[in-house]
Amino acid sequence: MRGGLMTCIICGSEIPSSRLDILPHTTTCKDCSTEKPVVCFRAFSHKNTSDLIVVHPENKEMLRQATRAFHRSR
Repeated sequence: MRGGLMTCIICGSEIPSSRLDILPHTTTCKDCSTEKPVVCFRAFSHKNTSDLIVVHPENKEMLRQATRAFHRSR
């Protein structure tokens, strides 16, 4: 950490503050991260209640089902 800025432990580039706001304990930049991205949907099953559906983009069938549930609940 230099002057309040975090640097990636792999490549040494600055980690954007927007990334640190969301992932305060991250030690890598987006390009060096080993985490895979996910897609999130909010499906409303009741008036006041919703479910958060988290899907890995490579799971095409689950992504299709989640998209369908999202549009059906709107």
